Amino acid sequence: MIAVVAIFGILVIIGIFAGVMVAISSAKQSDRAGKLRMLAQQWGFYFTENPVIPDFLRNTRFAQSGVGMGVKMHNLIQGNVNGTPIFIFDWGYNSNYGGRVSSTHRQTVICIPMGMNQPFSFFQDNQIVPPENIQMFINQALNAYNYQMSGGAQ
Repeated sequence: MIAVVAIFGILVIIGIFAGVMVAISSAKQSDRAGKLRMLAQQWGFYFTENPVIPDFLRNTRFAQSGVGMGVKMHNLIQGNVNGTPIFIFDWGYNSNYGGRVSSTHRQTVICIPMGMNQPFSFFQDNQIVPPENIQMFINQALNAYNYQMSGGAQ
């Protein structure tokens, strides 16, 4: 009887811990979305917290489930810099390695539609870029094509 109570108590503690962790993660994501929304408004860009994957990305790896299961796009910022359309988003997916081990990956991605021969150029960080570094991240991506965000985007 004591063993059953002990096991039940451990399960309750684990459940409470998991609930607290989910609440903390949700609060952080909401805070990030708010900061990114403010940046997008400052630049005159559009912001969508939980977008559907845009049609033009449907045939890219950002819409494929293959190796990564549970793919999800968050915090889509879209606008134009000197006439060049850019799309910035947080990308998350889970990798499953042989059924026993899995890991969650989250990263910030910039997509610049290019042209017919090379439809898209993707710049990504292997982690989530903090909101205060997003403009620098955009400039790094655009510098490859001699574009620059100067003060505000157009």
